Amino acid sequence: MKVEYKQLQIAKDGVPGLESMLAVLLGTALEKPEWRGKDLVAKAIDSIGLPDDLRNATSGSSNANTIENRCWWALFELTTAAMLERPRRGYYQITELGEKLYHEYGFNLTRNLVHQQDAYQAHLAEIAQNNQANDDESDDGNGEGAELRAEDEADDSIASASDAPKDARVEALLPIAQELIEYVDWALAHNGGDYDADKAQDNRWIRGFRKRDKLSEIVIGGREIGWNFGRAFGGSHISATPYLNAGVTNFTYDISDPNHPALRVDLYDDRANNKTTLFATPLSGAQVTADEIRVVARVFWQEVDKHPKEEDKVKTTAARPEIKAPEIEKYARALTTSANVIFRGAPGTGKTYLAKMVAAYIISGHTTTSVKDLTAEEKTRLGFVQFHPSYDYTDFVEGLRPHVSKKDEQMTFRLEPGTFKAFLQDAIDEQTANGDAAKPYVFIIDEINRGEIGKIFGELFYAIDPGYRGPAGAVSTQYANLHASDDADADKLYVPENVCILGTMNDIDRSVDSFDFAMRRRFRFMNITADERKGMLSELKNKQNLAQTIMTDLNVAIEHTDGLNENYDLGPSYFLKLSEISPAELWSQYLEPLLAEYIRGMVDDQRQLEAYKAIFDAAVKKAGATSQRGDGQAAGVATAGETSGETGTSSTTATLVAAESDEPADSDEPVTSDDPAKSDETPSSPAATLTTGEQDE
Repeated sequence: MKVEYKQLQIAKDGVPGLESMLAVLLGTALEKPEWRGKDLVAKAIDSIGLPDDLRNATSGSSNANTIENRCWWALFELTTAAMLERPRRGYYQITELGEKLYHEYGFNLTRNLVHQQDAYQAHLAEIAQNNQANDDESDDGNGEGAELRAEDEADDSIASASDAPKDARVEALLPIAQELIEYVDWALAHNGGDYDADKAQDNRWIRGFRKRDKLSEIVIGGREIGWNFGRAFGGSHISATPYLNAGVTNFTYDISDPNHPALRVDLYDDRANNKTTLFATPLSGAQVTADEIRVVARVFWQEVDKHPKEEDKVKTTAARPEIKAPEIEKYARALTTSANVIFRGAPGTGKTYLAKMVAAYIISGHTTTSVKDLTAEEKTRLGFVQFHPSYDYTDFVEGLRPHVSKKDEQMTFRLEPGTFKAFLQDAIDEQTANGDAAKPYVFIIDEINRGEIGKIFGELFYAIDPGYRGPAGAVSTQYANLHASDDADADKLYVPENVCILGTMNDIDRSVDSFDFAMRRRFRFMNITADERKGMLSELKNKQNLAQTIMTDLNVAIEHTDGLNENYDLGPSYFLKLSEISPAELWSQYLEPLLAEYIRGMVDDQRQLEAYKAIFDAAVKKAGATSQRGDGQAAGVATAGETSGETGTSSTTATLVAAESDEPADSDEPVTSDDPAKSDETPSSPAATLTTGEQDE
């Protein structure tokens, strides 16, 4: 198709008007069964032979190319009227209706005729139903006011006119949202769904994988606009819900179902760990239109207005009253002064739970010990990972990950940051922006000794040392030669001073190797005992005395067993199960298997286990008797040395002796008779009978 532009209806600016371009686009579309949108627009413009000055003319506040802008507008109207259709995202083909009207009207085709089509009228009715209608006839035919994003050269790009009333913030967000959507579509269609840093440099606004809103240069109405193409620790693959955000409010492009994409407004509720969807609208076609973006953008800004700006939120957080938590304060002070701390202790002492409480206390500025009560921003400053035998350097620091292209199913390997490196980058950004006033970050490593420490940390042995924190302690990673930058120093990794590392470990576990001594030197170890954590049992209410009596009596017995010590104590976590199960089930399903493992291989281990069972039964009986008398201690404490009101003897040791043979065991404890077997008194400690390595003669 070849047309002299002078044959067309020319607008005031000398460029053919939108109405003329309707027919040009339809005529061009007839030349091939299917067109990519960008190619269809370019071919239509080439066909009218514009002089160079008019071909390069720009207009509007965004300085969009005038003729391209006009073509995209015409393309939108033809598609809305079902004269063109999208067989797939970013591609167009003429319909029977379009072909019929083109042959019937040619260059006499008008916008009024296009708007009379049933599909276009249905579109207007839908907009009116959403209270978004506006008279598009107020436009002078030049496409002015649309301020479209036609200058972007990305594949599959499209911009459209708006039938909605103008809102400055909505219009400002429109091209940015279009850029996010266009980039995601490109990644899905041409890059196997992966982010590409080089391609991102072609963008006008969004030129990185993610940017925290408060560090963003994009500002609309005084609000910084951040973005995220993927999960924080999810590698380079585009997330199913990439988004723009202003504070806790997200403008989300939901591609979790590629066949039914949608736009959403999500909110990070400060009391929840994930997003709450406030508004969602499915997309009507293969290409997201500007109208659809505007509808969601209005809801987005309405929600943004309900939430304070980032600096106001910080003030609100700081205004929360500090709480008194003496136990947590002790550990928090140790962590902030030492930078690296490990909680070690008996199983079931709630080390992981305590670690999260300490982290929340530090991150919140001493205003809460609950992770659930942290604000959305505060939660970004808490990292968590659990080590296991197969965890390695590539998971923690960085490494090559396989990716399969959706286009040609070819597998490639890409360098991706590990969990800890991704976490460090946010902390580094914070410290770079705020220096000594940088907010604290806490990274929890649960079961830290279950991984192969040297293999996981690598050269970070050096960087995590409190004496080598900051840029001065930067190290080159094992994959430094694969970094994109030519600046070797810029690619080095360091641990900033505002990062605290808090590990937990149970060092009696025989299934793991001993903790590396070089790493031990870099950590401060704090022992968490069962007795210190007995306050956890308060949630059992009327069963608190029962749980504490069993725990105390069994732990006394364990500590006096040869080969065991307080590191083998049973922590309160085991006994919290009494809220749901009976004492008998607690013994048979939890305590007996653990205690059997403790003494496995010892001489007469079965007899030892029977002795533990006797102590357990006596403790249950004692707790019941105390409850019936009503004279139990306020904290529900019952020690092995207390006497039973029913028997008048030490229940723990009396039952233990009954479970053993008539021959007394050797003991360092004094007795009140020359013949202990005939004495009315029993030793005051289970040590008299819980000895290992002895056999009855």
